Amino acid sequence: MKILLVQLMKIDNMKITIPKGYTINQAIEDCRKLFDVSTPKTDFSDVVSDRESTEEYEVEFKDNQEADEEFKDMSAYELKKKGVEGITLLERLVLEMEYFKKTGNHLDVSNNTFCSGSRGSDGDVPYVGWSPYNRKVYIGWYSFDSFYYSLRTRAVVSLTSKTSLPLNLEEAIKLVKKEGYVIYKPI
Repeated sequence: MKILLVQLMKIDNMKITIPKGYTINQAIEDCRKLFDVSTPKTDFSDVVSDRESTEEYEVEFKDNQEADEEFKDMSAYELKKKGVEGITLLERLVLEMEYFKKTGNHLDVSNNTFCSGSRGSDGDVPYVGWSPYNRKVYIGWYSFDSFYYSLRTRAVVSLTSKTSLPLNLEEAIKLVKKEGYVIYKPI
C-alpha cells in the first residue's frame, strides 16, 4: 500500500507573469522607465533561455530580496547537473520591476542573481544586481563553468503555463488517489 503524508502550509513566494512575446530588450526598456539600468550591450536578442515567452506563463520564486543562499559558490554547470531550474534573464528583470513597484527597493543589494536559465551566444551566463554606489541595476556576464561567492541563482518554485491550468485541491486529491496513494488527515 502506498501512503502519502502531506502537510499543507502557506508559503509566500514572488509570482510574476511573463507575457507572450515579451523580450529581454523590452524588459530593459520598461525597467529604465522606473530606474537606471547599466548593460554591457544594447541588444539581447541573442540570449537563449530555458523558458521562452512563446506563450504567457507564470513563474514563482522564493520571496527573498537576495538570491537563494543555498546556491552560492555554484557554477551554472553544477546547477544544471543537480537539476536546479534557475531563473532566466527575462524573469529576473520582470521580478526586479515587480519587487521595486511593491517595495520601492531593489533585489540583490549584497549579491547578484546568477540567471542560470539563460545563456549568451558565447555560452556565458548573465547576472543581475543592484549597485548602491552607482544607484543602478546592472547586467553582467560570467562563465558557465565558473562560480563566485556573490553569484547565486533563484530556483523556480512553481511554473504554470496559461494553457495548462493548475489543479485545485479536489483535482489534486483525485490525481493522487488515482496513482494508488492513500491520504490520511493528521489528528
